Amino acid sequence: MMTDNLLNVEVLNPSMLGSPWMSANLEQAILEKIQALPDKKQEEILALVDQMLKAGQPQTHENVRPIWEIIEELSAQVPMEEWEKLPSDGAEQHDHYLYGSPKRRND
Repeated sequence: MMTDNLLNVEVLNPSMLGSPWMSANLEQAILEKIQALPDKKQEEILALVDQMLKAGQPQTHENVRPIWEIIEELSAQVPMEEWEKLPSDGAEQHDHYLYGSPKRRND
């Protein structure tokens, strides 16, 4: 595949057609339908296919962030005044805050 710099999308080389995974009739029918569309719609279809291919890729260590990085990123988006509204005894009294049960006594 080559990249079209103007659109920053990969362009199919005609020599790449005729893959063993798709029958020639199906491939030809898809190409004819896509070629009948305006350029903008063709670009949308290409973006959709790219998105579908990326979604189908298995998760590997290279493309998965550690959970603590995700938590740090999300936590940084919460204003400090919202953090200050949280109860200081949330861990000890989680049943009270989650289910409304009476607070436990700290003996």
